[in-house]
Amino acid sequence: MFHQRWIRNVVALSAVLLVISFCFWAYMAAVSRGNQKRIESYRHQLGADSAGELYALSIEQRDPQLFELRDVGLLSDFQFIVDQEIEVRSNSEREGGYTLTTNQLQEMLLQMRNSPQKQAPEIVDLTNPNMINSYRICVSLVGACCQSQGTSSGTLTGEQTLLAMKADQERWMIGVELIESVYSGGLLLDEMCRLSLLDLLLNRCIELISSADPDFLEQAAAILARIKMPTDGLVRALQIESLIVLDQIESGGLPFTGPFDLRYYLDRQIPIYLDPFGATMPGLGEPPFYAVLSRLTWRINHEGTIAISRRAGARLRAVRGAVDATAARIRGEEWIPPAGVELLDSPGGVAPRIHIIGGPEEADVFLPR
Repeated sequence: MFHQRWIRNVVALSAVLLVISFCFWAYMAAVSRGNQKRIESYRHQLGADSAGELYALSIEQRDPQLFELRDVGLLSDFQFIVDQEIEVRSNSEREGGYTLTTNQLQEMLLQMRNSPQKQAPEIVDLTNPNMINSYRICVSLVGACCQSQGTSSGTLTGEQTLLAMKADQERWMIGVELIESVYSGGLLLDEMCRLSLLDLLLNRCIELISSADPDFLEQAAAILARIKMPTDGLVRALQIESLIVLDQIESGGLPFTGPFDLRYYLDRQIPIYLDPFGATMPGLGEPPFYAVLSRLTWRINHEGTIAISRRAGARLRAVRGAVDATAARIRGEEWIPPAGVELLDSPGGVAPRIHIIGGPEEADVFLPR
């Protein structure tokens, strides 16, 4: 039978294909084993075997000096406050401003403080149908916290003006505790909501600093110290979401994932999750055709998100510096910037500004005159 050339060619070709298939199978098996070792190493570095475990660990290990965490779902209990505000404003001839009183906001704060502490879900996923509505409610509440109660007719006495200023300061502190309690320590979407609202509150804090009230400056310094650094929040949010993906792969929730796809994901994104603020971030180009997992999970612009978090962190540190510098000036003391912070003179007689070394210039804060 083997005397015929075409038969010998077929047998030889079949043997070659068999060897190639075996080698390819062995290579895929080696890649799979390598992926599993890298996943185990990554989980060991994070100190958790699943997203739920890391979520719970993050809550358990949260700095006790920060605000206590509350479930974002409690915001739905405040829907009636927002509805009341909308109804009153629609029936009012006032333009702009918020109708929520300081007493209403204080009652809301008390209700939040009496609510159960945040618990990590047993199964962590990226879907949260209540997130959009919760964020809309929180935007309305924080907006009210950043506004003065009512409008001034210009006939307030000195004592009334002082009481109004104290109320504005109280409203600001309520807003900070609100967003830190419900949005800090969550997933990436929670973190981005927190940074968005934190920017509004920091801008309001800069306005309130100009009052040069020593009592408020002391309170503001204590409040700002209880805010979780945005850079720390982003790192943990990314790590929890990365474990969600790995959990789904192991449970068969992502059946299309292959060993080469997973290896590209591990090569490209795990280094970012471990150190998103490193000098270089590998593999930020367009994923290749076979990297289905990276294409699906690369649903956000990581570079843009990291830049937002970096700016928010610099802004927070700059505002804290402005509070401390203003308080020192009132006491007649010299303010010495801490490490990483510098006080720069501005040209043209503009007030000096606080700059965070390595941070973007748009995060700088000008000191009140």
